[in-house]
Amino acid sequence: MILRHQKNWARFIQLLLTCGLLSLASCSVDQLWTPEGRHPGEGGAPLAKAPEEPAPLAPWEVWDSSVAGDPVFQVPDKSVQKGDLADALKGYQEIESHAISNEIRNRAFLRRLSTMLKLGRSRSVLEEVSKAVRDQGKSVDDTDPTLALFAAYSYLHLGDGGQSLVWFSLARKRVNQTGIIARRALNDATHLIMALPQDALNRVEAGVTNDAFLEGLIKEEQVRRGKGGTPEANPAMAWFNASTYMPASKLASLSKTGDVSPELNTPSASDKYTIGVLLPISGKFAAHANLVKQGIEMAVAESPLASRVRLVVADEQGEALVAGSEFDKLVQQEGAVAVLGPMLVKTSEEVARHSDSSGVPFITFTKRPGITDLSKVGFRLGATAENQCDELARYVVSQLNKKSFAIISPKDPNGEEFAQCFPTAVSRAGGQLVKSASYTPGNPASLKSAVESLGTDGSSLDAIFVPDTLERAAPLLQIIRDSAFRNALLLGPAFWNEPVAVRGYGPLLENAVIVTPFFVQSSQPQVSRFVQQYKAKFSRSPDLLTAQAYDATTVLLSGLTQVPESVPPLERTGEVAKLIHESAPREALTGKITVQANGELTREMSILRLQGGELVEVMAAGQARSFVSGQDPQRAVITAPKNLPIGNKAIPASIARESKSSLPQASLPPVRGSEVEKK
Repeated sequence: MILRHQKNWARFIQLLLTCGLLSLASCSVDQLWTPEGRHPGEGGAPLAKAPEEPAPLAPWEVWDSSVAGDPVFQVPDKSVQKGDLADALKGYQEIESHAISNEIRNRAFLRRLSTMLKLGRSRSVLEEVSKAVRDQGKSVDDTDPTLALFAAYSYLHLGDGGQSLVWFSLARKRVNQTGIIARRALNDATHLIMALPQDALNRVEAGVTNDAFLEGLIKEEQVRRGKGGTPEANPAMAWFNASTYMPASKLASLSKTGDVSPELNTPSASDKYTIGVLLPISGKFAAHANLVKQGIEMAVAESPLASRVRLVVADEQGEALVAGSEFDKLVQQEGAVAVLGPMLVKTSEEVARHSDSSGVPFITFTKRPGITDLSKVGFRLGATAENQCDELARYVVSQLNKKSFAIISPKDPNGEEFAQCFPTAVSRAGGQLVKSASYTPGNPASLKSAVESLGTDGSSLDAIFVPDTLERAAPLLQIIRDSAFRNALLLGPAFWNEPVAVRGYGPLLENAVIVTPFFVQSSQPQVSRFVQQYKAKFSRSPDLLTAQAYDATTVLLSGLTQVPESVPPLERTGEVAKLIHESAPREALTGKITVQANGELTREMSILRLQGGELVEVMAAGQARSFVSGQDPQRAVITAPKNLPIGNKAIPASIARESKSSLPQASLPPVRGSEVEKK
């Protein structure tokens, strides 16, 4: 019955597409695996051929040769042959979703996973394999041999050599040590063992006493090492590079424009750490990117690891697709153990997905929360509205004993963001939001109406929060000062931390409370030293972007300094992410930074007061500073910081795993569904 349905479906597709079967249908498995002029595991670009040369198949593509040329898959298969893997992935996913038989659905599933591996999305493949095994009600030991092979290559790409070897052995066992799957497992398990550093090889050897297949391979390798052999580069790593699958003519064309590199530079066993820097170097955000880059370079220069760190800067042009592509190049071609950047929301979202697939951590500087939900190894350090509201409300309630609040916010995305989080922050601090209003910037009638909506009882409000820039907020502040609420304490966001603007609007802002991550005039030793060094180098004062980039880089470098020398290069990314997650709160230029379980880097910021036309730091990184006002005595109370309720996202086992002396049992990650492919 299934076969009849499949034939009917095939005839229907043939009629619609008016196409014949692809010529590959007559090829043998080995012909499909080894195109003329190319050998498995060589990596890099295919050799120069006629434009119609098919792209090579990956070593995990071990299904029957009759699959090739199936008209159901004709369109996405052609995309694969042209090297358009992203289009092919969408095509296979569409077929899988609307398949009329389980056979077609399974074939589409295998093609989709194969394409994901070619794009380097190994972590997502593991989750898909894990879900398939559980949906089938099977144990790990009963995993389909093809899926076991997918798991082996996924772990290989993620740098988990132990798990990769276990899955190669299981795949071989599931086919009784015969056939193409067994040959692939033998070939790449051998290459992986030959690539292991000596200490890692010894650790694996201690754990394979119950696996005759792996034990034999390792003994042969130890004999080779005893005769003077050294670890070799693993050629299989080239198969996780999308450019490997481009026809020679297309690859040559792209190479001339610098859009793609035909070679894959896998991480070497050297003591150098490559850190990618992914910023909009060109375009309208170029000036901001340069400030971030300066902070990164200053942090590296001052680090004990300075001589061992190689910074590689990539331009993502402020475009999401470019950012994803450049991230992959930093990881696959440069061997980056981590990436600093991007800055913008859309580019950060795209990079997060690539980070989650590759397992390579990144730290974004966007102020938008939620980016780290897209990657288990993603981190974010930015001045969010939520963090500012929390710090501001806590200080005013606990230190100044103010209880009743109002917020007047501009009708724009920033204003809406603050308006959404401020009520929760006030309530959490122990205060009460009495009034809420909004206005259209630049509209005098709207400004007046917003203030009038607060009522006429000046004693009903202790403080009014205006989350707008000083230039736009100034007319509103003047109306407030002329109203019944003239004595209410004005509260401002980090936008207000502009010394020139503050002096210009001084009379309106006297005694105002401002929250900011970075205060250039701070008396904190680490801030003063940084400001002096920056001025000496660039002849001007640093700003928040530079200081924030400096802090993010020091967090990353702190993790790198703790990576044991015994950790192989391919396993450093997971170790770095694990160490960042485990890092203790630290005093930094932009406040006291705490790494939350979900990758958010929250801060205890500085609080400023305007006294006599000058900004004074009254709270720094959660610590009260000496400050006395005759009208409003400051109580020297130091309160424990409140972390934002941002959840408790678990660190994946492949990152948090402890070092073991024995080889681990084959395992799959917890099922999260296939949300990576749905985004």
